Amino acid sequence: MNKEYSSQLIFSDRIAREAGFKGNTERQEVIIRGRNRPLQVHIVKDATTLDI
Repeated sequence: MNKEYSSQLIFSDRIAREAGFKGNTERQEVIIRGRNRPLQVHIVKDATTLDI
C-alpha cells in the first residue's frame, strides 16, 4: 500500500487512537481484501516529519 500512496508509513486509525497519536497525517478510507468494511488509515509521506 505504501507504493500505491508513495508513502513511507501507513497505520490504522485504531492503532493511532490506542497509541495516543495526535500528529498531522493524510487520512484515507481503504478497502482491505478479506474485510467487510473499509478501514480508516493514516498515511505518512515522510516519516522524518513525525513528531513522536
